[in-house]
Amino acid sequence: MSMGSGRFAYFRRALLLVLVAVSTGCTSDAPLLDQPDRGNSKEQIDAILDRAIEAHGGESKLHEFRCARVVVRMEGELSPDGGLVYENTFRLPDQLRQVISWESKGKKCQDVFVWNGKEQWAIMGGRIMDNPQVPNRIRQVFPLPILDTLLPVREGNFDIRRLADTTINGRRAVVLKVLRDGEWIGELCFDADEKLLLQWSQPQTDPFSGAPTVRKVLLENFREMEGLKLPTKMTSFLRDQKHMQTTVLEFELLNGIDPQDLAKPSAPDGPSS
Repeated sequence: MSMGSGRFAYFRRALLLVLVAVSTGCTSDAPLLDQPDRGNSKEQIDAILDRAIEAHGGESKLHEFRCARVVVRMEGELSPDGGLVYENTFRLPDQLRQVISWESKGKKCQDVFVWNGKEQWAIMGGRIMDNPQVPNRIRQVFPLPILDTLLPVREGNFDIRRLADTTINGRRAVVLKVLRDGEWIGELCFDADEKLLLQWSQPQTDPFSGAPTVRKVLLENFREMEGLKLPTKMTSFLRDQKHMQTTVLEFELLNGIDPQDLAKPSAPDGPSS
């Protein structure tokens, strides 16, 4: 399987530079970061990545993924009781409508953020805001961090090495360490039998202390969604403590986004006075 085409270069560069709103938790029988390298050849590393891509739906299917509507619930340290529900409608590379809903003191609340090319607007607290200076979150939207992570690096920008196998949630896992310029930037753990991505780890700044830490993301409850094999439960850990759990509620591929969904209203919807 050839991965040399320039059209895939963006995804290769994006490997493991994921932030997400997709998050997960992990249990592993052995620490991964300090294990000795297995010294596998590039051909063997590429074969591991190729099998994982096929297990998740295949290379062509991953690259066809351009436009979708996804609804997830996120619960964790930074979310209110009952969690936050994100309804994300996006079209790559630069269109996203994100509706965030939650309940506070018995009242239903909702914010809306729209990125449409260079145009950006939001409805926050019932007020329309132009250019609210919120970073575009499109690449954080499920399942893009997973797809970005799955697509292998073949152009020498990353050094990928196999470590000793480990066990994750009772399943044997193949571990790949990813470095750039000699610096550790993450690890990928694949189910040794089913080839699915079970966990990734990456360096991250602790949102509370500002100290450097490691974020681990465990992917569970895989099912077929529009020809892709994707997790429906993800749990992230920071400081070896559960940080956030994300549950997929709805998922559908789209041909495009209704222009009205991206158009800024003259006033937010609501009861007339």
